[in-house]
Amino acid sequence: MSGNLRFCCFRPVVRAAQKVQFSAYKALLLNHQGRENAFDNPVEAANSYFQALALHCSVFKNNLAMNSDRASDSEKYIQDTALTLFDLSLRALGLDRSLAIVADVMRIANGYLVVREERLSD
Repeated sequence: MSGNLRFCCFRPVVRAAQKVQFSAYKALLLNHQGRENAFDNPVEAANSYFQALALHCSVFKNNLAMNSDRASDSEKYIQDTALTLFDLSLRALGLDRSLAIVADVMRIANGYLVVREERLSD
């Protein structure tokens, strides 16, 4: 009987981890859509990257809360997606739209954003 009890207690944790993993897959899909639209439709690409960034932040927060070993991967996805989003917006959307995107990213409340001062290589 105690084996069944342990299984029942473990089952909700697996479901939560699966939901987080599906959110991570959706973020990667949005990232891919942004990459496909980057040259033809940069506005749509920026929207896809922004949605992916919001999901990556949420996944990162949940991975930290679950003490998952995927938290470091989530952090890397956040960095890569943000860098790609800002690079695309500066190249294709102009300064005013780029600053609006930066303001929108700073309003993402469902994840953790850590400001790092690192020099970007050309």
